Amino acid sequence: EREEYIEYIDTLPLVNTPEVFGLHPNAEIGYFSQAVRSIWGHLIELQPQTSEAAGGMSRDDFVDNVATDVLDKLPAEFEIWRVRKANEMNITPSLVVLLQELERFNKLIKRMRQTLTLLRKALA
Repeated sequence: EREEYIEYIDTLPLVNTPEVFGLHPNAEIGYFSQAVRSIWGHLIELQPQTSEAAGGMSRDDFVDNVATDVLDKLPAEFEIWRVRKANEMNITPSLVVLLQELERFNKLIKRMRQTLTLLRKALA
């Protein structure tokens, strides 16, 4: 009986989706959007308010430095074709989800790289 409980618990997802709480799946998008706004708000609060306090660094220079730092830390896009090739004979639901998430993550990386590059060009 105990083993059955443990097996059942092991089948539960590690992350609670909005559906678990009776919310629409898009509720998570709103949460993440608010989290990103909060992060950028904190970054703006952290930046020096005057150029003297920043050692002569202007607001544009500060934003450029943050954008450059984020760009430098962005990972390379995942080579999804390698994952598909390595698992082409063993397609499982987990693999399908993994491939979908890798595609989404690659789109996110690409969008972040494009946006930060455009931001840096606008500041130049």
